[in-house]
Amino acid sequence: MNEQTNSRDIPRKLMELIIIILLLVYEVADLQGIFDWIRVVPLGLIFSSLVTSFTSTVVRVCLIINRKLLMSTIENLLRLSKCNARQRQKDKLDLMIGFSLCFIIPVGFLLNTANLCTPGMESILEDYVQNNCFGWSSENKWINCFIQFTMDTLVLNQQYTLPGFVIVLCCYMFSLLKRGVETFKPLTRNQQDFETFFAAYLKYSEQIYSCVTQIEDSISFLLLILFGFMAFSIFTVSTFLITVNYKKVTVLVAIPQVISAIFMIMGFYTASLRAVAINRSAIKIKEYIHGAVAASKSSDHSQQVLLLAMANNFPSKVVITSWKLFVLKRNFIWGTLSGMFTYGVILSQLGQS
Repeated sequence: MNEQTNSRDIPRKLMELIIIILLLVYEVADLQGIFDWIRVVPLGLIFSSLVTSFTSTVVRVCLIINRKLLMSTIENLLRLSKCNARQRQKDKLDLMIGFSLCFIIPVGFLLNTANLCTPGMESILEDYVQNNCFGWSSENKWINCFIQFTMDTLVLNQQYTLPGFVIVLCCYMFSLLKRGVETFKPLTRNQQDFETFFAAYLKYSEQIYSCVTQIEDSISFLLLILFGFMAFSIFTVSTFLITVNYKKVTVLVAIPQVISAIFMIMGFYTASLRAVAINRSAIKIKEYIHGAVAASKSSDHSQQVLLLAMANNFPSKVVITSWKLFVLKRNFIWGTLSGMFTYGVILSQLGQS
């Protein structure tokens, strides 16, 4: 059985290796292209563009390494949240919508490549292929089309979809954890025996703490990388729009970065709000336990005091911070956005002077 599983994994691992190599080749080609742009656009723009370019490789490697942990975390969250069939269908629809939004930019690149394969665009197509293949291009137009479509599918798809995929996945996991936190109230609402209630809380809290730890371990580094990606995307866009000479460079080249930055800002803001919602649900559970203990007729006061003490500590332990990346404030992302935009404006003004 293990041999069959390993043999099935070989093609998948080979494909992953090929994609990573193609990503690295494409990113090295970006490095080579610096010398063509260094006198036209600001250095800060070039540097931040390279950082956002290499993000896809780091994210993909992290996803490969953490695949099993991510899958086990989602499985545990699904068991904990006890979603019904209707809720799961809604979750699937939300995931499909979120993942579909991640393909807006890659679809645009594919349509652009299809346009390059039309008659009269051969020279422009050759320039694109030469830029991606270290100066090489084929004399055959259809070979160039195939190469460009392959680069768009295997490389640009990765660059512009992987960050969005991770954000959508994080929002989904946060929603499952929030539902899992909220399951304790309906689970124990009709329980009259205090000892049974106490035992149910011990089991429930252990499962919640385990899921919180799994989420932190599986996505914290990814979110940190994506936060840097978002920050540099904001810097790239703001620097470009303020300093670029529109007579030499068309604003259309910044559209993918603009869309990507907007998507990441919205994604991080949504994720931060869902992280806050998890903590608020935990606070409601604490208040529910206080009410249940007050209404209890148990004579074991020491056990009641112990449960109240554990309930008081419950919200502080049910917090998704992602290495302190998420702060329980609504202005978290907007503060970061304004800070990076101001930083880009200052650097651009220094560059002009």
